[in-house]
Amino acid sequence: MSPQENMEHITSDKILSLIDMNVDDDFDKLIPQVIELIHLNKNYPENHNIYISNTGIKIKKDNKWKKITATRDDHEETVALVKNIIHDKYLIIINKYDSLVKTKINKKTQQQFEQFKKLYNKKYKKLMEDILNRTLDQLSDFSKKDNI
Repeated sequence: MSPQENMEHITSDKILSLIDMNVDDDFDKLIPQVIELIHLNKNYPENHNIYISNTGIKIKKDNKWKKITATRDDHEETVALVKNIIHDKYLIIINKYDSLVKTKINKKTQQQFEQFKKLYNKKYKKLMEDILNRTLDQLSDFSKKDNI
C-alpha cells in the first residue's frame, strides 16, 4: 500500500458486506473486490496508482509514474508485484475482520472465512491462481479504460 492511497472508504462494515457477499463463493473474489474498491474506484482517483498492460507495469508514487521493468508477459516479475498487492489487501481484510469477529460476524461466516484464511496461508494453488488471474485481468482492464 502506498501512503498516497486514501483508505477512508474501506471501513469494517464495508469489508463485512464483502465477506457476506462471498460466503458461499469460496472468497476467491474477495481480494479482487477490495483491490477494486481501493485502486479502481472512480470516487478516489488518487488511488489509481497501478497500471498494467502488455507493454509494462507502472506504479504512481509522488504524483509521478515509474515504469517497472516487468510486462504482463514477463510472468515472474509481474506475478511477484501483483502477489504483493494481493497480500497487502489480504492483510487489510484480516485486520478489519479481526475487529468484527466477536460483534458482527455469525458463526457460519466465521467458519467459512477461517477456512479461507487457512487455504490462503497454505498458499492453496487453485485459490491463489484464481485470485492472481482475477487481479491481473482487473488491473489490465481498468488500465485500458483509463488510458494511463
